[in-house]
Amino acid sequence: MRMSKMKMAWRAAALSMLVLGACAHGAASDSASTDSGQETMVARVYFLSEPNMARGIDPLLLSVERVVSKVTPARGVLDAMFRGPTDAERAQGLTFVSSGVTGFHKLRIENGVAHVHLKGHCNSGGATVTIANLINATLKQFPSVLHVRIYDSKGHTQQPNGPGDSIPTCLEP
Repeated sequence: MRMSKMKMAWRAAALSMLVLGACAHGAASDSASTDSGQETMVARVYFLSEPNMARGIDPLLLSVERVVSKVTPARGVLDAMFRGPTDAERAQGLTFVSSGVTGFHKLRIENGVAHVHLKGHCNSGGATVTIANLINATLKQFPSVLHVRIYDSKGHTQQPNGPGDSIPTCLEP
C-alpha cells in the first residue's frame, strides 16, 4: 500500500514536469498521462487582448496554453475558453468575450466542419470582436477543423450549408 502511494506521488511529479516543460516550449503536440491513464496534450485557447484592442494593433486575439484530454481536445479547449483567463492572464489584459453566451451544449466535428451550439442569449452589442472570433481561432488550431459553424441557442446560423464559416445573426457586429 505504501509503495503505491509513493509511486502515485512520483507519477504526479513526473506529469507536472512534463506539462510544465510542454508549456515552456510551446509545443501543442506534447502529451502526458494522468494517474487515471488518460492522455493529455497542450493546446491553445484564444482570448481578447484589451491592450492591443485599445491601441488598435494586431493581433487582437492572443493564445494561452491549456492541458486538455487528447481524446476530446476540441471540447477541452472550448471548456477552457469558457472558464476564462487565469488571474495572471487577466492582469496582462486578456479577457473572455462572452457576447451573452453562457456555454455550449453540443459540439461535433465532421467533414472538416466544427458545429458549435451555444447556450444563453447571444448579442454582439455592436462589437467587432465577439465570442465567434474566440471560438474560430481556438478550434481552427486542429487540422480536422477547416471551418466553424456557430449556432445560437435556438439552433440557427446564417449559412448552415455550403463552404465557409457561419455565425448566428445575434453575433453580427
